[in-house]
Order: sequence, then structure tokens, then C-alpha cells
Amino acid sequence: MPAKESREESWRRIQNALGGWKVFGALLVGALTTAYAPYDFFDDASSDIVTVFGIVMAALVPAMLLAATSMRAGGFSVASVRLLAKSLDDQMALFGLLFLCSLLGAGLVIVAKSVDWSLPALPLPFDHLPKLNGSGLFNFLVATVLTFLALRLIDAISGIRAILKLSSEIAVGEAFERSRSQLKDQDAA
Repeated sequence: MPAKESREESWRRIQNALGGWKVFGALLVGALTTAYAPYDFFDDASSDIVTVFGIVMAALVPAMLLAATSMRAGGFSVASVRLLAKSLDDQMALFGLLFLCSLLGAGLVIVAKSVDWSLPALPLPFDHLPKLNGSGLFNFLVATVLTFLALRLIDAISGIRAILKLSSEIAVGEAFERSRSQLKDQDAA
């Protein structure tokens, strides 16, 4: 039974899944979209955006299954298998985060479309500042989620390629072991 994950390890996994600077880049794009785009900026493309989120979710499910089923020893050392398990767990955390972001993004676009991309103005706590148009919140959130997904999907694709490479190394190792075992059996006969 695996030991309970430490708080530091949990925080490291969250940081890995978020991707550091990519979160700030997505927030910046969201802020720029809020500041400079019209409030119904995503309205005409909303069905396309929901479709993109759906495609991402549909692609992530088999990737998650691939990651979950690629764990085999394949002649590796115990330390290598532990490293492999940790790497696959980190990859699953990324896939899960991207899936949830896609689900959140699709739901957000559906809600925004249902209220015609408009919200009432939000009062700010300072009297000298103008009221913040609440509709900009939709632009901010949609642009942030789309940008974050685009940036992190690059890492997810790299992760899938790494899992494929690892699976092929394991298969080669298993084939080598079978060949060596068959040669020993033939020599013994």
C-alpha cells in the first residue's frame, strides 16, 4: 500500500499540473481580451468553442486510459518502476486537469450564451472607479481557459509521446526477456 502523499508532494503535483508561467500567460490573455474585446466577442464562435472543448475531452479519455494501463515492469529496476509510476501519476494529474478545464470551459460558454454574454455591472469598493461591466468576466474566463488549454495541451502531447516511447521500451524489454528465456530452454534441451 503506498504511503500517504505529503503536503509538499501534493503542492508539487499541483504546480506541475498548472505549468507555472502558462497560468500567468493565460491570465494575461484573459485580461487583454477583457480590456480590448467587445463583450460578445466569443458569441459567434460559441458553438465552435464548445465543440473544441468536447474534442479535447474526447481525446483526453483514451490518453488517460493509455497512461493508466502502460504500467508494467518490463525488466526495469525497482527504482525505474517507481520513477515510472510517479511520472505516469503526474501525467494523469495533467490529463485530469485539462479534462476538468475543458468541462468548465464548455459549461461557461453555454451559460454565457444563455444570458446573451451579458451580466449587470459590478460595483467596485472604491467610489472614484467606474463600475466594472460584468460581461467582461465571460471574456476573461473563456480567453483564460482557452489559452491555458492551448499551452498545456502541448505538454499533454509530449506526455503521450513519452508514454508511447516508454511502452515501446517495455515491450522491447519483455521481448528480449522472452527471447533470452527461449534460448536458455533450447540450450537446456
